[in-house]
Amino acid sequence: QQQQQKQRRGVAMPAQSFRTDGEHAALCEADAVPVSSSHVRAKPVHSPCASVALAVPALLPPSPPSSGQSAQAAAATCAPWTGSSQLAEHRDCSTFSRRLACSSLAPAPPRCADGLSDEGPHGGPLQLLRGAGGAGGAAGACLEWRVECLQARLTSSCGSPLVSPTFALGGMPGLRLMFAPGAAWAARQVKGGRKLWAGRGASAGAEVPRHGALKLKALCAGHPASLSFYLTVGGRRQGPCHCDFSEHAIQGCDLECDWLRQMDREAGCLRLQLDFV
Repeated sequence: QQQQQKQRRGVAMPAQSFRTDGEHAALCEADAVPVSSSHVRAKPVHSPCASVALAVPALLPPSPPSSGQSAQAAAATCAPWTGSSQLAEHRDCSTFSRRLACSSLAPAPPRCADGLSDEGPHGGPLQLLRGAGGAGGAAGACLEWRVECLQARLTSSCGSPLVSPTFALGGMPGLRLMFAPGAAWAARQVKGGRKLWAGRGASAGAEVPRHGALKLKALCAGHPASLSFYLTVGGRRQGPCHCDFSEHAIQGCDLECDWLRQMDREAGCLRLQLDFV
């Protein structure tokens, strides 16, 4: 037992725990080194550099030993510690690096074409075939809306009007097209053992058109601009249709033909073309 006690006295015990500025509490266990009188009498240094260096090696790289300094003493020496702000700065830099990496991998938002928003660029379901459609006016502009998977979308929405992506025309931003299927389509649909109501999305007391309707919806009523267009449903042309947004934000016209016969059966879509005058 006396020999074991002598052997224990020749090995350093784990270092004490410290707390700096009342913010950080860390335990630092140094490697076993021979005990000298200077180590025994020395007071614990109030610096958690050793524990932080173990947790975050990139934060405090080891400094090379100077002349006259042993490797063991250099390993036990801590770099100057500035307090909790240094660790917080390291965490902020790590978070910023992750965000920067994510932002660099994210694709850039698509640029909108003239007259169309990001939701309806050229080549999508809503296309501006000709005309700028900017603040200069809507005359001469041609807009095409291809309603994809029309039957499935109407069935899933229980006959509610379908809404197109937003676009700008004639100095009016935030315009949308609304397609209502009509009473003839709803009469042939049965869901859950009952027929669908053809007046979904219509105001109370409004007459439901037989073959549906196409509406042009503005952001709000009271806009002084007005729009006029000819509507082509599949291969049938009708119009002109005049839209005055000074009193009502939703304007449009009823369809004069059965849109079911004008559908592209192979693609399952309906082409609606508006020629503004």
